[in-house]
Amino acid sequence: MILLLDNYDSFTYNIYNLFIIWGFKVLVVNFIPCSFDISKFAGVCLGPGTGSPLNYPSLIFWLSKIYLLVPIIGICLGHQLLGFFFGYYFYTAKILVHGLLTLVYIRNDILSFGVPCEFYVIRYNSLFIKAALGALIFISYSKPKACMVFRHRTLPIVGIQFHPDSFMCLYGKKILLNFLLIYEIA
Repeated sequence: MILLLDNYDSFTYNIYNLFIIWGFKVLVVNFIPCSFDISKFAGVCLGPGTGSPLNYPSLIFWLSKIYLLVPIIGICLGHQLLGFFFGYYFYTAKILVHGLLTLVYIRNDILSFGVPCEFYVIRYNSLFIKAALGALIFISYSKPKACMVFRHRTLPIVGIQFHPDSFMCLYGKKILLNFLLIYEIA
């Protein structure tokens, strides 16, 4: 079963529907109590939401309790939360891009299997994770060097900045599915 954290964003249910179509059982929650038993779940998806990682201190604390126990994927705000959790800075984009197509580039990586090196995505974000050396490998960028996808060097943790659930994003679903298959989430 997948635990899908809804950060009060309507796009969460697009992601939920993808998981259901692919045959996964999903529990959607809006709030994680401190005593939550993560052992019942094969994976966690930190869904999109509003604001910045600084608005979610209890979620950052919760991540500190579970990040070694279960595969995690973060989408949009979830991507930013994971980057921030692992010590990366985030910054505000010079130009806001909400609901617009953006060309991204992805390097050859286990997550990009079956994905062309260039494709279009839909973005709804104004924050980016700043590239730096550390625990995360940045595998996809938009111009000017804004991280669109990362994975942890050793842990089953992935972040996707754009909305893989969008009907205009042809290969985002493939990256999301690759994560589920690579880390054997069933």
